Amino acid sequence: MKEKLMKQWRKYSLHEQGVRRFSDNPAAILLRTFSTDYHQLGKRYGKGALRRLPAFVQRVFSHIDEIVLAVNVGNTLARRLYEKAGYRDTGRRVMERKGMLVIMSCPVSVDV
Repeated sequence: MKEKLMKQWRKYSLHEQGVRRFSDNPAAILLRTFSTDYHQLGKRYGKGALRRLPAFVQRVFSHIDEIVLAVNVGNTLARRLYEKAGYRDTGRRVMERKGMLVIMSCPVSVDV
C-alpha cells in the first residue's frame, strides 16, 4: 500500500494571496505549484489529481469558486494536461522573468 501511494505522489500549493495578478475574481485561489514524481509522468496521476482538485477546494475553501493557474506559453504538454482536466485558457497573459505565462481557470462548482 505504501509503495502505491509513493508512486502516485503529487503536490499542490494553493494560495489566496497573489491571485489578483492573474484574476479579477475575489473568490479565486491560485494553484501556484503542481508537480508529480518524474518517474510517474504519463500515468494519468496528474490528470486525476487535477480533476479532483475542485472538489477538494470546494470542501476546504468554501468561499472559493475558481482555481487559477499560470503556465509558460511554450509548455504545451502542461497546457494540454490542464485542458484535459477541465482548465480553460482565460485569454489573459502575464510576462514574467522566464517568459510569457498563459492564465488558465477552472470553476470549483462544476464537476469536470
